[in-house]
Amino acid sequence: MLLQKGRFTIKKISELEKLNEEKDGIKRIIDLEYMGKFEFEGNAVPISRMFIEYYKDEYAFIPVDIYNKNNEQMFFYFNKTLLEDKKESYLYEVAKRILERDFSLWEHINENSNITDFWWDLNGDYFIFFGDKKIELINYFIESCYKRDGEKVGIEKKLIKVGYKMK
Repeated sequence: MLLQKGRFTIKKISELEKLNEEKDGIKRIIDLEYMGKFEFEGNAVPISRMFIEYYKDEYAFIPVDIYNKNNEQMFFYFNKTLLEDKKESYLYEVAKRILERDFSLWEHINENSNITDFWWDLNGDYFIFFGDKKIELINYFIESCYKRDGEKVGIEKKLIKVGYKMK
């Protein structure tokens, strides 16, 4: 598990109009905390993002029965095809294991810390966040990156170029 912490640059999608477009033509709605050179120099962030984009039709926002101090429910943005053979409580158990290992997530739930808006597992290619208002922001981020990266064909070419075999 390699959790990348991030913040949204806006609180709701209606604020999108106040952001400027970046040189790649999309509006930057997330900022990632620098965790180490692997995430950036090793391309872990863009590769995970492209896997999520490529398989985005298989992803779903799945609520988990865990709440923060603001009574916001935990959500996973997760590849639902990976859950087909799992018990209904699988993501709850995943969340509990992450809480045991990641202090910032534990702190967010138990001490009402709002310094992080989402956690992105770069190895598992999924997001964790609290509150259904963030669903629109995650959707915008994935959809705009999907278009920028050349949709299915462009993403597949990029992933093959860096050594991944696609199905």
